[in-house]
Amino acid sequence: MADIPDTAITEQLVELLHHPLMDPQGAPDLEVQLRSCLQMLNAAPASASGSAGMERLFGLLLSRLRQDKVRQLGQLQKAQFTAQHYRSQAMPRHPSLGWKRRIQEIFAARHAVPPLSLADLAASDAPCFSDELPSAFRDALLERACASVSVIMPSWNRAHVISQAVGSALLQSLAAREVIVIDDGSADGTVALLQEKFADAIEQDRLVILSQPRAGVSHARNAGLERARGDVIAYLDSDNTWEPDHLLVACAALQMSGSEGCAYTALCRHNLSAGWSDILYSRYDRLALEQENYVDLNSFVHHRGLYERYGGFDPELTRLVDWDLILRYTAQRAPATLPVLTGHYFIEESMLQNITLTEAAEPNIARIRQKLAVAGA
Repeated sequence: MADIPDTAITEQLVELLHHPLMDPQGAPDLEVQLRSCLQMLNAAPASASGSAGMERLFGLLLSRLRQDKVRQLGQLQKAQFTAQHYRSQAMPRHPSLGWKRRIQEIFAARHAVPPLSLADLAASDAPCFSDELPSAFRDALLERACASVSVIMPSWNRAHVISQAVGSALLQSLAAREVIVIDDGSADGTVALLQEKFADAIEQDRLVILSQPRAGVSHARNAGLERARGDVIAYLDSDNTWEPDHLLVACAALQMSGSEGCAYTALCRHNLSAGWSDILYSRYDRLALEQENYVDLNSFVHHRGLYERYGGFDPELTRLVDWDLILRYTAQRAPATLPVLTGHYFIEESMLQNITLTEAAEPNIARIRQKLAVAGA
């Protein structure tokens, strides 16, 4: 049996946890208490039996707490952004009406507005949620939808957030043929969690789990592409989520691109560390895209034929792999676009460890520029 920490240390830990410690705003904060416990254990004499094991325990508890806080913060910021979007749509045109009343009128009006065409929607410069579209328009999209979609989702140590991502992919109004999760050598029980939580989807082959030794995001996505059976490929990162109509809207856009085409929608970005949210969407402009990427992979779909013709993700890149792939797939034909907000992209420094924040951009930009120069020669 492991040694029990000295009585004095145990009593100090109990005392620290018994009395709430406050954050800078004066609210009780368990994270502050756990950090204090860790600091006390770090300072404990080396002779104190069991203190190292207790230090690991409190470190794990602190990590799990931070993971839970990131997940909750993401949901809160997403909800706040959505409410702010609807409010901004209501207020400028109807300043005399309360914004809650105006939102109710917007939803009621959906049943009275004549159906749009895809061309009408594509010509708009104002991104909207699918809830803001006329009901008849959405119903028409559902009647015409027939795409067979494979969703590619790489993951590495994302057990604390991957359930939300997988759930949003499985619960689409236009159901995917398969959601393929490629576990890239995780050590946090990701695979076991998915097998327990989504057992029915796995049994029905709607969720496919591939496991491989740690090889990087490009290798993981390429393994998913090789396994994919759908005619259309969509991508979702394991720390992001889709709106329920993402595949419906994205595949409708894809229909406008013709055979072996591609398309993208609008995306909500949420920086949980800095506390801001914005919209990522611009109409396609080849020259602008060659300067910097403004199309996120989580909003991008393409026919399988593009992968078969141009290949998958460049394993030499550690970052901006989506930019490289999109540049290649759109080189000969412009993608179709629809300004509908269909996904949520989350950025956070400590717990999500986004590649955007952990991998250097410069060497990857240099490689992509070199490939562009060779292709244009």
